[in-house]
Amino acid sequence: MLIEKRIERQARRQVAASRLEPDQVIYSALGPCPADDAGKAVWDEGAYTIALYRHRHAVGDDVNPLGKQPSGAAARSERARAQRRVEDVQRSLGKTVDRSTERTSSPEKGAYTRF
Repeated sequence: MLIEKRIERQARRQVAASRLEPDQVIYSALGPCPADDAGKAVWDEGAYTIALYRHRHAVGDDVNPLGKQPSGAAARSERARAQRRVEDVQRSLGKTVDRSTERTSSPEKGAYTRF
């Protein structure tokens, strides 16, 4: 329980800092924090979702906001929920939904590379 509270506090701090100086991962997913209060609230929700997920799962990927697709069923389900929330926020902000949050750096099953 204490660990979860610490993670939540770190995520809130990251969001607050990102409003002033954009975090590259959050900025690439959501764009800059809007000036109007309604836009800020929506942006904050998306930024918090990304930051919380990244802190919980120690995501270090600088390109993919939610990192690679996890292998466990429960972790995949949690990632899918976070991804849907981020996409909802992107739509609310008028940003084109960026499906990069679900891409992984590994090829899809059955894919091959020719040399």
